[in-house]
Amino acid sequence: MVSDKYRNFLTTLGLKYNLTNEVTVALDTRYINQNFNTNYNSLQNGALLQNYKDGENTKGATLNLTYETQAQTLIVGSEYDGGQSNANTFITGNKSLIKSAVFANDSIKNLIKNVYITPGVRFDYVNTGGNFVSPSLG
Repeated sequence: MVSDKYRNFLTTLGLKYNLTNEVTVALDTRYINQNFNTNYNSLQNGALLQNYKDGENTKGATLNLTYETQAQTLIVGSEYDGGQSNANTFITGNKSLIKSAVFANDSIKNLIKNVYITPGVRFDYVNTGGNFVSPSLG
């Protein structure tokens, strides 16, 4: 006999403040808690044969500064997420994950009628996989 139990909790909080008519600062926070538990019990006597569990507890925030005019929208920001994963399935024990990033992009409006160009760059740090830079043009 198999029994599964899921528990998920997600909460967010966002604050936005206009520093001037053109400059806005925004802070978004998040918290995630997820747990999954599966029990395999004997059909004969109900004895527990195997227990698998997996869980995650993560906290994070994003901070953006936006400068907007008729000609462009410039966004500069940062992100942080940190948490723990606890599992007894494939990789056992507590594992920490830390991700952080800084980024900037600029939507340049109407260079040519109804054409927008958005150059950007993002630098990410992940403690399990290293650093990387992601340039973009849209």
